Amino acid sequence: QVNTLAVDDTAHRLAKVLLKLATKIGQHAGSEVEIPTYLTQEEIAQMVAVRRERISTALNFFRRKRLIQYTNHGHLVLNMSALESYAS
Repeated sequence: QVNTLAVDDTAHRLAKVLLKLATKIGQHAGSEVEIPTYLTQEEIAQMVAVRRERISTALNFFRRKRLIQYTNHGHLVLNMSALESYAS
């Protein structure tokens, strides 16, 4: 139960960080935004202030729910409306 709450909190914080990144450096393509740089999970973890393992779990959750996807170059592509809905 506690672990589920921690992952849920991490996912919400991650969603907010990804939305901020989209606003600052994102390249818009319709309802999606690509983050035009490769970010390691460690770099993302530092932005969210959690361990890398939690980011890995949250990113996998987002990918399964189709909130994000990856390009062939490893860039994140964000489903903005779904992420905004999740973050609120």
